[in-house]
Amino acid sequence: MLRSGVMREKTLQITRRVDGIAVITLDAPGSSVNTLSAAFLTDLEAAVEQVSADRSVRGCVLVSAKAGCFVAGADLDEIGSV
Repeated sequence: MLRSGVMREKTLQITRRVDGIAVITLDAPGSSVNTLSAAFLTDLEAAVEQVSADRSVRGCVLVSAKAGCFVAGADLDEIGSV
């Protein structure tokens, strides 16, 4: 039920359905959970801006590709390196 196919980002996927709903799937590569790294937040901000600019989108849903976990929290490895 995709209208324009799938657009891939580094840490997420945007799917636009024909019913006007955009689905942003969070999927941090190489990790069993999604964590909030700087790159992840940059990609998410860009995706939300892109979906917001699409006048055919009536709503947006955020989902996780990780089983049993939406977002675990901050990326502690990234914080530890600062």
